Amino acid sequence: MITGTSFCSWGQIVAVMFDTMSSSPHRRLAVWQDIVCDTFVDLDCQSAMREDFRGTISRSNLGSATCARVSSCAQHVTRTSSRIARSREDYVLLALVTTGINEVDQDGRQAVVSAGQFVMYDTTRPYQLRFDDSFSQTVFQFPRKLLHQRVGAFDGLTATNFAGERPIERLAYEFLLGLSRTIDDIGPMDGTRLMDKRLTSSRWLSPIGCNVNHPTSRFTGLRRFIG
Repeated sequence: MITGTSFCSWGQIVAVMFDTMSSSPHRRLAVWQDIVCDTFVDLDCQSAMREDFRGTISRSNLGSATCARVSSCAQHVTRTSSRIARSREDYVLLALVTTGINEVDQDGRQAVVSAGQFVMYDTTRPYQLRFDDSFSQTVFQFPRKLLHQRVGAFDGLTATNFAGERPIERLAYEFLLGLSRTIDDIGPMDGTRLMDKRLTSSRWLSPIGCNVNHPTSRFTGLRRFIG
């Protein structure tokens, strides 16, 4: 449930915080599913943590995009075909892992992503997320149509590990993480303009059908995104 909001200097709400700890222990997983569905898209969440389950999300707006900082425990998240059929809007999610490990399955690919790395997945097709222990991550959610217009095709990059040991990908990770940490300070208008400028001036994701493991095809767009 909502546990608080934060405001910018002119009184506008810039972040909404959700926390399961204010709910009774036996209700926390059900409350968490409601929270993640309201924050992202319709999903199914399962966990063996039972009454020890916990989770928090802080969500900020960036125009038509959102940025959510998520902290929780072991769980299995699925986006099924039936959930997709009932959805009205399509999104692409880009998750930057800050602690723990996130295993993502989509489009016949599997990515195991740890702190300092990021991964993307498309809500128009089924996917699974597995967290075997406590984790935290920052998730940018973009309207799929907007991202496609600004950066081109990206279907070939779902469930692909963008690793922090590669310099260009490290810069992309740090830029996005830094933006997420300053949204509440710079305000949603400036944050939106900054993100829009990056998306408009760059094709930072490789086009569909490319070999994402090839240095040229993988990094050319990222260089433009950072620069």
